[in-house]
Amino acid sequence: VDSPLDMRLPLPGTGDGPLHLVPVDFVIEAAYTLSRLEESLSRTYHLVDPSPLSARSVYELVASRAHRKIPRRVLSAGLARTVLQSPLLSRVTGSSRSMLEGFERDVFYNCRNLTDALRRTDVWCPPFDGYVDNLVRYVKGVRAERRRTRDVQSSDPLDQEELEE
Repeated sequence: VDSPLDMRLPLPGTGDGPLHLVPVDFVIEAAYTLSRLEESLSRTYHLVDPSPLSARSVYELVASRAHRKIPRRVLSAGLARTVLQSPLLSRVTGSSRSMLEGFERDVFYNCRNLTDALRRTDVWCPPFDGYVDNLVRYVKGVRAERRRTRDVQSSDPLDQEELEE
């Protein structure tokens, strides 16, 4: 197993709530555009996807695009939190515990100010399924690079070719 992404993990919690994901390019463009609009002064903006997918939909879409089997089981949020706190998984999963929060909370943001202000511009938040392939490609590239680095670091230190370099 190369990473936790290779394991077939059940969905933590029901995943019914929205998972608020946006590409960083959108955040930068929207913030810059809003900062240049005079009517934006003294207004609050939530830089969110106006049509977020549920956590379950995101989980399944990523699994599908990464050519992984989609887990059908659900792990209760409390049990998932306990499992992720185990010393072994804690090292492997890193920040996965904070990600779990997004799977079990129904949080909704009012993005009316955002959509009203950006309506007259060419800045918009792309739907998640429009950029999920880029995310999957990026993660696969990072994992491939880690494997290459690990293979180089674990090579034979007495290898004659390496000694000659």
